[in-house]
Amino acid sequence: MTWYVIYSKPKQERIALENLCRQGYEACCPLLTREKTQRGKLVTVQEPLFPRYLFVQLQASFSSKAWSPIRSTIGVVDLLWFGDRPAQIDEALLQRLLSYTAQQTQPLAMPGQTLPIMAGPLKGLSGEYQGIVTAPSGEQRALLLIELLGKQQRVPLPLAQLKFG
Repeated sequence: MTWYVIYSKPKQERIALENLCRQGYEACCPLLTREKTQRGKLVTVQEPLFPRYLFVQLQASFSSKAWSPIRSTIGVVDLLWFGDRPAQIDEALLQRLLSYTAQQTQPLAMPGQTLPIMAGPLKGLSGEYQGIVTAPSGEQRALLLIELLGKQQRVPLPLAQLKFG
């Protein structure tokens, strides 16, 4: 058995994966857990490690004629090809990717990272990211170290006012 690379439609990796599995193929899509802001709130989401790519296991003797069910799967564009050969990935490498992504969470920002302020009264300034704090109202805010009035101040700001990444 050999693992091959599948190219999916934009943002349809999960649909393609689900439909390939329904057809009886062994398939996987390494996911990375990361923090993001959505509507000004910090949320944890899982995103594909390689957007638009997933992997399917097939017999090495699988003929190109037999790939039509894979190509016609909802969410799939085609197998990835290098010339006249479909792209393969070593099973050991794929297993390392899967175990690595299962253990990792990518934070919204790293402490010490400089973030620009994009809105509010401090728009145009930037500060050193310190972490996330919860306001008395329950709202999550980013704590920034900002140079104000000749000294550094720790200022909690709504996540929606900052530009991450």
